[in-house]
Amino acid sequence: MFVPISTQHSISRVTANLFLAQNIIKPKDILDKLTAENKLKSYQRKGFALNKRINLTNNHLQVMNDEVIGFLLEEFDSSGKSLNSLKIENIDDQSKARISFETKFYTRWVDFNDRFENDINVLNQTFSFYVEAISLNYIDEFNWNSPSKIPIEEIFNTESDLLNSNFTDSHNGTLVVISQSEPKNGTKVYEEKKEILFNNDLKKVIINHTVGIKLEDYKLWNNDILSLFQDAHNKNKDLLKKILKDSIKEQIHLT
Repeated sequence: MFVPISTQHSISRVTANLFLAQNIIKPKDILDKLTAENKLKSYQRKGFALNKRINLTNNHLQVMNDEVIGFLLEEFDSSGKSLNSLKIENIDDQSKARISFETKFYTRWVDFNDRFENDINVLNQTFSFYVEAISLNYIDEFNWNSPSKIPIEEIFNTESDLLNSNFTDSHNGTLVVISQSEPKNGTKVYEEKKEILFNNDLKKVIINHTVGIKLEDYKLWNNDILSLFQDAHNKNKDLLKKILKDSIKEQIHLT
């Protein structure tokens, strides 16, 4: 039988990303200030993201001092299992930065969204930033608890337009679909990446879905940007509703 990764859903990991229009100046000072003001204290481990540069001069390698390009905050449960992480880092050679919030302990969308909003607002109180795009990534996982071959027709809606016989008839199959809306002045650009795979050797089915939204223009962080994540979340639900069998949707409480 198919066993989802959780008793209430099939989600193993969710990651929300903010892509900033500028890099972060002095990330070490920002982390030091957060720590001094006892903010984001639910994260037990705090560390810097470093970038080591190596230059070739006169046929000699020169290793430069580590450059602090961001920081990582990590939260664990009482047994040491990773729960949540918040990462802020400059993107090398692009003069831009990314803020990522990831959870490996997903419960409900409202819980995830509230925690994400709270942590980003705390960051925004410490330093202001412009956002140019967002993305939301879901990874859903199912285990097939049987030595027999994975019965694709029992988990996937094989009549879905997204699936094809080359994929469903495979021993191990991976289907990747990337789509983008037409760029127009004054409108957001949507991009989706759908990766659906099953592996009879590992007895696993994984659905990796990312929705990216590029804003019409750079905007200071605000709740209107937060609402875009709701849009991305809904697109993820729509995908699962289209490709999963009704029995599986009931099993993971997908409504």
